[in-house]
Amino acid sequence: MVIVTRALKAAFNTNMKPRHSTGHWEQGWPNSPYPQQSVQRMKEWIKGNPTLPAKVLMALLKRKLIGYHHYYGITDNSKRLLAFHYIARCMLFKWLNRRSQRKSFDREKFRRFLEKFPLPSPRIYVNIMDIRLPPAYMA
Repeated sequence: MVIVTRALKAAFNTNMKPRHSTGHWEQGWPNSPYPQQSVQRMKEWIKGNPTLPAKVLMALLKRKLIGYHHYYGITDNSKRLLAFHYIARCMLFKWLNRRSQRKSFDREKFRRFLEKFPLPSPRIYVNIMDIRLPPAYMA
């Protein structure tokens, strides 16, 4: 879990601020608590609903991931989206394996399960670099 936490701190950052000397954009506020809270909420949700039928569980998880992608899917945030997607898949694998006394999935079975019930792939929905200011009002 230490590796995942370090990856989250490095990848989860949506706040952008302009760099004054070069005019390029840089990421700001790297130690935000929000990424860890998102992961914790997803973990609690998956942990609390492992007994749902697979079709229902995957439909609800798909909706949650799409909502997360819509909210955080802005320019230069693809690392964060990919990290969250990977963590959600790992948590799903872990908690689906705890449904019974014996191991339900190995990696190959889990891959086939995800082919049957695919998760949405993360993508950028808003490009904040294309936002243009209207021309100044001319009097």
